[in-house]
Amino acid sequence: MPLSIGTPIALYAYGALSITAFGADQNQLRYSSESGLQMGITLIGAYGLTWVLKNLADRKRPYQQYPDCITAYGSSTDPSWPSGHSAGSSAIAATLCLRYPYWYVIGPSVAYALYTGFARMHLGMHYLTDVLSGYIIGTGMALLVHHFSEEIFDFADPILPDKGAGTMGFGIIDNSIPVFSLSLSF
Repeated sequence: MPLSIGTPIALYAYGALSITAFGADQNQLRYSSESGLQMGITLIGAYGLTWVLKNLADRKRPYQQYPDCITAYGSSTDPSWPSGHSAGSSAIAATLCLRYPYWYVIGPSVAYALYTGFARMHLGMHYLTDVLSGYIIGTGMALLVHHFSEEIFDFADPILPDKGAGTMGFGIIDNSIPVFSLSLSF
């Protein structure tokens, strides 16, 4: 859960606060903020759909269904199907893979999502079908949001950094350290 909240916030903040310590130009900063926004919307959609399906299906968790065979390493009061952790991890991984299609992003992202699903089954919290369904929901939501990303970015333009010149937020600009720098375009 910390990654589901922290990753989109960190990506958005990196661009919105104009943190130029890594030599990023304004277009790269905007791209980062757009990626954070896209990931946030994807996660909200994936978790929302997962919550609805959980309450409709009301499937018992493996440790509840088979208490003599499976030792639970935790407890949860919500239903088992689909896995919210798997949906969230695959939403993060798919969004990162779509926005940053480099092997050094894809490899760790996919490994993180696969490990999350394995861990949820190993802990007795989910069945394989719960995890696979979560992967489908998270990846599907990432693809859907990515398909409409340009429309989303146009709508969210006032809260995104400017394209090209100008800044929004705190940062180091032109070798000076401003207390606060803000520019909005309408």
